[in-house]
Amino acid sequence: MLPGRMLFSDGKTVWTYVKEGNEVQINNVKNDDNAITPTNIFTIYEKGFLFKFAGEQTTNGMVYQLVELVPVDPKKELFKIKLTIKQER
Repeated sequence: MLPGRMLFSDGKTVWTYVKEGNEVQINNVKNDDNAITPTNIFTIYEKGFLFKFAGEQTTNGMVYQLVELVPVDPKKELFKIKLTIKQER
């Protein structure tokens, strides 16, 4: 997620809320095998990415695990993906 933006998707449509302009952008999901989608976000690390556990953080009494994904191919348009995952107790 980009600062000031929230992304929602049902796998067919993507809604991007831009806080600064109080605007919603609606787009169709592109069928790109390299795209990050809600259906592949949890398996994307299996090929083409190195992953690293980056630690834990506590916010408002909730514990989150931090994971970083870095593409193996340095020519990819992504530099790093950071995931913050709520830890269930």
